[in-house]
Amino acid sequence: MASLPEDLALDRHRLVADKCWEHLKPQEDPGLALVLLWVEERLFRLALRRGLEDVFERRNRARERVGILPVAEALSWLAEECADLWPRFETERRPGADELAAWRKEVTRRVVKKPVLRKAAMEFFLWCAPDAAASEAELVTLSLVKTTTDRRLLRRLGEHPSTRVRFRVRAIHAWLEAGAEQGTEPQTPATLTGALRHLRASGAMTLGGGRTWLRDRDLEELLLGAFSRVERDFSARYPQHCREDEAQLVTRLLEDLRHEFESIRSDLGLLLSQGQPVPLELDLRFRQGLASGGPRPSGVELMFVLSVEVDAFLKTRRAVLVRARKLEPWGEGQWAPNLRLGREQVDGLLGLSESAYCLFLVPPSLRAECWMVPARLVRGLMEAQGSLSSVSREGAQRVARSLAQWMTYDLLGLWSGDDRPAVLERAGENAEGGPDFVVEISVRKGGK
Repeated sequence: MASLPEDLALDRHRLVADKCWEHLKPQEDPGLALVLLWVEERLFRLALRRGLEDVFERRNRARERVGILPVAEALSWLAEECADLWPRFETERRPGADELAAWRKEVTRRVVKKPVLRKAAMEFFLWCAPDAAASEAELVTLSLVKTTTDRRLLRRLGEHPSTRVRFRVRAIHAWLEAGAEQGTEPQTPATLTGALRHLRASGAMTLGGGRTWLRDRDLEELLLGAFSRVERDFSARYPQHCREDEAQLVTRLLEDLRHEFESIRSDLGLLLSQGQPVPLELDLRFRQGLASGGPRPSGVELMFVLSVEVDAFLKTRRAVLVRARKLEPWGEGQWAPNLRLGREQVDGLLGLSESAYCLFLVPPSLRAECWMVPARLVRGLMEAQGSLSSVSREGAQRVARSLAQWMTYDLLGLWSGDDRPAVLERAGENAEGGPDFVVEISVRKGGK
């Protein structure tokens, strides 16, 4: 039920759903009615992609079966919303923190006033939400626990036949018991920081494991969201500043990143109010060593220097060389088809370090982001198009990763970087022929 693959036997699953509808009395079990509506919505979308003729008739029949309930409209809305949102958690279209906060608020607004809706929604979220959306399911369930009756229902769900439901109930109940003693936290997390505090106090943060050595899914989401905000704002304002040289643009971008690092430290510090240790210490500083004489035709060179220390025992220090280039404007609202970049600059980067990248500063296109492309891949694109002085905009966009994703998963995730002394020496203040910008990032994490 929780996973409906594209190659499923649709007729067999429809038959199972029909048998469930035959035995269901919606007035007696609105929660199960909501589950079946959600299953029908998933089957509807799969059948629609296959081009079956009866998809809308079947969907309408399912909604008519619960039409006798006064909350039928809300149940149908919730089933449709979750059928759309939950599959996105396992794709590149994963919703951001702001979008999820708005979604939780809307669900609470529509559901919280009617006890029958709260009861149906609580079991539905805990039972049907996929593992990738576990945190959101627990958070929205927390927002629906308003009365002692709701708490009794939550305790009863702790004996649910589904192991998934039982584990999620234990995590939520642990937070509720802690909240009753401390009494300072609102029941509905209003911010991502609040969500982190709830999940950390309940112990639910160990469910995801994360995608990097940080082994903390929510910390990674916090970092990714923070970097994405900087990147999105920079790209959105790029058309207003596109005639500035790369040095000015890079300075603005790094200043915004520095301020965001300060905000991250503040948000993580709030975790202390629950008696928890700060899980991560972050710091970003940069200095500019750009020689005078105006903008240079080859862009500017940055060096990201990352220092990581885990439990004062494991340490690493590595550097990433980056060549930044901007997309030139071609009149009002028009942009050049190519990014100007000499092949000799790319070869120079690769000669210093194979772990080098190109950063392309661009206006919003498919998304508001900056493009990070490995220098060796840029060199391959230039070779393929037979160019000595540029790389095509479309080609770079197809292979690029956003700056936020690169910083979170490649740089901080330790998948990028060169730890050779000869490369690290170029970050010194008196190094001859050093980069135009040196960005020093330090990460300290306590061991577990």
